[in-house]
Amino acid sequence: MKTTVLVVWLVLVLSIAVSAQSSGPLANRSAATYFQLPLSFEPNRGQTDARVDFLSHGSGYTLLLMPTEALLSLRPSEPNAAEPGTVRMRLAGANPHPKVTGLDEQPGQVNYFLGNDPRKWRTGIPTYAKVSYQNVYPGVDLVYYGNQRRLEYDLVVSAGADPTEISFDFAGAIPHIEANGDLILPVAGGEVRFPKPVVYQIETGSLASPRQHAVTAQYVVRGNHVAFAVSDYDHSKGLVIDPTVLLYSTYLGGSNFDGAFAVTVDSSGN
Repeated sequence: MKTTVLVVWLVLVLSIAVSAQSSGPLANRSAATYFQLPLSFEPNRGQTDARVDFLSHGSGYTLLLMPTEALLSLRPSEPNAAEPGTVRMRLAGANPHPKVTGLDEQPGQVNYFLGNDPRKWRTGIPTYAKVSYQNVYPGVDLVYYGNQRRLEYDLVVSAGADPTEISFDFAGAIPHIEANGDLILPVAGGEVRFPKPVVYQIETGSLASPRQHAVTAQYVVRGNHVAFAVSDYDHSKGLVIDPTVLLYSTYLGGSNFDGAFAVTVDSSGN
């Protein structure tokens, strides 16, 4: 029962934090605290389509991860919006059977008590802060993570692997590149922004405290197909491509959906 209460409380906090941003310093602090929480990824234990490996829920979005595809469904904040926006990002020509692993297990678990047949309930589902797909392309791993304001994914290219093999197809929308190098994908009710890719190599130290060497890179768009153009770098070392997906405020709750009359933060920042 404690676990069930915890999950429900986390969902409610997001609604409170979103709508309380204009309600004073305490509410702003609550919102800022919540939005720094990592995304919570659930392994699929029968609570969704069998093709899905991991899923994540939040205010205004549902994210489904599959071996060669990520599906992001966005609920617009305006109550009269006709339909949710959907981003379907598919890895072109990728390995259809990569090894998938949940990383950084979180203390909370998820329970689904749907209907009155206990055989259809799903309980004790663990949650993770990251999901890794290994060898989506030869020598290339894909890692999803983020917080409640944004989804991020890293493409980790091993030494000697070819980053030009990496490419994505977007279904239902034609992306374009802005003057600052950001990739914009129009969706129903708004748009999703992929900032100009941050690409680097680890020079010294560990992954926990690395010294990074920046590598120039940019998106290349042909129709709904997106790839990366990477400048010269040391192929004897690994490469990390970090395009963050930013979700615009049009998808972060709204004044007519959520409300709260009392919000507080304890001494631990909860």
